[in-house]
Amino acid sequence: MHVIEHTYISLLADVSRISGLREIRGSYIGLQWCLNEAPKLEKMLLASIESGVTLDLDCFPVALQRIAARSLVDPVLLRLLRQLLLFCYKAYITHDKQTTENAFKAFLATNKEIGEFGNSLARASPVLLDSARRHCQSVLYRFQGDDIKPSHGPGAVTTCKDRWWYRYSTIEYLYPQSDWYSLYFNKEHCSQLEESIDEDIISCKVIAVPKDSRGPRLICVHPAEAFGFSKVCDVGLRDLYLSTATRRAHGLTVMFTSMISLLMVA
Repeated sequence: MHVIEHTYISLLADVSRISGLREIRGSYIGLQWCLNEAPKLEKMLLASIESGVTLDLDCFPVALQRIAARSLVDPVLLRLLRQLLLFCYKAYITHDKQTTENAFKAFLATNKEIGEFGNSLARASPVLLDSARRHCQSVLYRFQGDDIKPSHGPGAVTTCKDRWWYRYSTIEYLYPQSDWYSLYFNKEHCSQLEESIDEDIISCKVIAVPKDSRGPRLICVHPAEAFGFSKVCDVGLRDLYLSTATRRAHGLTVMFTSMISLLMVA
């Protein structure tokens, strides 16, 4: 028996003792249920509480039906039940091909929905959109893009981090690689400029990595040439709107972050 299973059985005994519900002790179903089905039940439980929809107790194992029913009105039992359901939520597991394909389909559907929302927002609320733009501009004008030093830091990339093979026109007109190599890199890097390949389109790759029991996490991997600049720009912008002066002058940071998100979809 896996160490996770031994631990979960002990957890069932603890929950049974604290809640006074004897049927929970020894009600271990199996590791696959803990990994796959239990987290789904936790989401169903919270959705029921948030929406007011009657919880379908038949979806729960018989031993957990009584605590599930009582957890809707007892916060202590709710906490204990969620502990049982989320115990293996972050377990590192490899997902099958179908689960990975479903994750990609969900990503594409969400991406399409966001694009459609942006278009509809621009048509339905142009005044709101203009106000958001002006608010963001009132903060972002202080960003000094010429001061950044390209540095990719940690993270996966599609090209070699030790040297830049490509020269992208979308980056070149803002940050000419010849200038940035001369300023921040050694002579060996500078000599590579003559061997660089000119490209107009920055090609990225979406890959799936294990995350939790719900499915893999999708990440977008960029070329090192693009990642090096985007990373430091991201840090510079974050430091800007998280600064004390910005918070004092422009209110809550969360408001500004929401404005940025609004512009990204529009």
